[in-house]
Amino acid sequence: AGKVVTQLLKGTDWGDLDVLLLDMPPGTGDVQLTLLQDIELNGAVGVTTPSRLAIADARKGIHMFSELGVPTIAMVENMSYFE
Repeated sequence: AGKVVTQLLKGTDWGDLDVLLLDMPPGTGDVQLTLLQDIELNGAVGVTTPSRLAIADARKGIHMFSELGVPTIAMVENMSYFE
């Protein structure tokens, strides 16, 4: 899956962009690792829900990006009203 994302990013003529947002699955899996190895990222935005498991997963992802030199721009809590 990671190589498909890389192929999409590198094989598409995006024109002149100021920002390109990628919505990736949670965690520290193949897609994220492949992207970090193949694409230069300027920053990461973490998105989580209020559940403890989702927050822990988001923290792991942000930590991985940080360890590989990608700064965190923001952390967003989605569905914060949901109980």
